[in-house]
Amino acid sequence: MRDRWSAWPAFALMGFVVLPGSAAAQSLSGAFQAALDHDPDLAAAKASREASDENDALAKSLFRPKVEAQANGGYSRISSNAAVTGVNIPSSVDGVSGSVLLQAEQPLIDGKAGAQRRQLRAGTRAGQVQYEASRQQLALRVSRAYFDVLKADNALTSLIAQEQSARYEQRAAQARFDAGRAKITDVREAQTRADSLAAQIVGARAQREIVGARFAELTGVSADDLWRVRSDLQPVPPDRALGDLQQEAEAQSPAILAGQYRLDAAGAGADQYRWRNQVRVSAIGAAGEFWRGGNQPPLLGVISTPDRVGGFMVGLQLKAPLYTGGGLEAQRRQSQAEARGVGYQVDAARRDVRLQVQEAWLAQSSALQQIAALRTALSSARLQEKAAITGREVGVRTQSDVLAAQAQTLEIERNLNDALIEYEYARLALATAVGTITPATLQLVEADFVGPASSQ
Repeated sequence: MRDRWSAWPAFALMGFVVLPGSAAAQSLSGAFQAALDHDPDLAAAKASREASDENDALAKSLFRPKVEAQANGGYSRISSNAAVTGVNIPSSVDGVSGSVLLQAEQPLIDGKAGAQRRQLRAGTRAGQVQYEASRQQLALRVSRAYFDVLKADNALTSLIAQEQSARYEQRAAQARFDAGRAKITDVREAQTRADSLAAQIVGARAQREIVGARFAELTGVSADDLWRVRSDLQPVPPDRALGDLQQEAEAQSPAILAGQYRLDAAGAGADQYRWRNQVRVSAIGAAGEFWRGGNQPPLLGVISTPDRVGGFMVGLQLKAPLYTGGGLEAQRRQSQAEARGVGYQVDAARRDVRLQVQEAWLAQSSALQQIAALRTALSSARLQEKAAITGREVGVRTQSDVLAAQAQTLEIERNLNDALIEYEYARLALATAVGTITPATLQLVEADFVGPASSQ
């Protein structure tokens, strides 16, 4: 799974990263590229993966030979008052002595080490998949923050347009009142509407600052001049049936794969404490030498002790516990219970992934009907707005009718833009839930975007 993102830097440079401070940070993929280098959560996941990668080296070391060297040396002085008839024993002995020992061991049969090796290798795979999951989740988090900024911009733009419309109607009503063709209530209604919208704009600006700050904290780039979703895009349904995507997600979702590897590691951990795995057979060898110096005389005046003693030994070593006081059985039961818990966590992950796929699939599917309905409603609202303005001129509609029609048109337009944004997010959420989100997925989504300077 790590290979899916291996081409990302080149992909980003070719398609999205242009010049520092230019439109690169305005695109969704440019924001994700910035987040890769900025997000501390991903940095922590990378460090965890690098740590788990060392499990492979640890697993290989379990059945490799172990060689150990020992050496010591020192000076000693011993004084005594012993006296034996006919034997001259000095009252003090001093000198230097030392030894060197080289030991080697090669495991031949070791069931416990074999279980530990399986556990370590499963831990390596779990760490790699977990890092992949972190990258995918970062892509989705960046997308959510990106789209939240767009939605906040939509809300602010809609409110500003409504206020401008209300101010225009206020001025027009004042002109009609001055000409004797309107009532003062028309002026007051438009003014009240405009003042109310001005208050809402204050809250919308604050919300825009909040989501902009969240985006900047996540990516390290400004939330200004983001690319926007095309208003004329034609949404498409998911390319596969819900059941097929759920099966695919269960087979390759990083969350499930990581859980399965953790389950393998837990099972191997429990196997370490089986009785049959406690037997250990090793080939061993040792070679060493002891030496001494000083004024040590011959023992009893006759036997001279050697200045150096050395030799070697090779053979086999068997280790097997006979009685552990119940500790081995307790450790096995404990590990088995922990493995069962991990198994339940994997089942829960499968359930969550199925629900996530279903939620995203339904969101993308229902977005088609919602967008179509909102486009129809927007066309109707524009016709109604024109009719209200015409009706007011001929005296069959009031100023309140015009203001309500204008507000409805702008609100439906805002809802349509939000629906288009949520459609794009649903596509990314579905790819993330299935475990297939890649740079190509972001490229497909960005085909529905236009730059901030483009007209929609």
